[in-house]
Amino acid sequence: LFLISKRITSEKNAWIVVFLSIFSSGFIQFSHFGTFEMWTIFFSLLLCYLVIVPHRQYRHIVLIGLVTGILIAIKIANLVFFPLMLFLLLIPLVKSFLHKHARILTFRLFLQQLILFCLMVGIVYTLTNPYVFLDSKEFLSSITYETQVATGTLPVFYTQEFFGTIPVVYQIMHVFPFLLNPVLTLLSPFIFFCFLFSMIKTKKEELGIIAIFFLISFFPQAVL
Repeated sequence: LFLISKRITSEKNAWIVVFLSIFSSGFIQFSHFGTFEMWTIFFSLLLCYLVIVPHRQYRHIVLIGLVTGILIAIKIANLVFFPLMLFLLLIPLVKSFLHKHARILTFRLFLQQLILFCLMVGIVYTLTNPYVFLDSKEFLSSITYETQVATGTLPVFYTQEFFGTIPVVYQIMHVFPFLLNPVLTLLSPFIFFCFLFSMIKTKKEELGIIAIFFLISFFPQAVL
């Protein structure tokens, strides 16, 4: 969090972010119990930091693919971060359409980086989850179960609290104040709109990436 904040703002603001974060109940809870959420948070923040670093060399793509593969290996639901990578790789391609002579070269580079990224994700996921392929029937069964839980067709004790509630509003009032803390919950909407204004004003690529990262992380939880 410190490195991401320092990258897009300043070291002073980065220390404020760290100060606010250490009092987040969710971070304390996840680290205390040692659940997979702890690793999801760590690797998703690492991914966020890697994608805002401007160096798009092949070894950088390999590293990003490695981290993304680990994220998906931790929990299949982390596939939601996949569009973030597509957006990242598409940025140079979109820019190239302003320069006719660079279009073919940039499109070729996009395909090479996309294939390399997908290859790394596939290798990491296969090595860490071999039984997905060795016992595919059990894997598909677990995916079906998790999908039913996520969509509400299979009620379980930890999802019933969301039944009959208004999405987003319920989370803001009854989940985020306790998962983050009340101060961060109150400040977050204001900060996000200020962030969007800054993104439009400065046209910084990394600000757009972080905005997408936030929305990808926020909406799957907020619409339960």
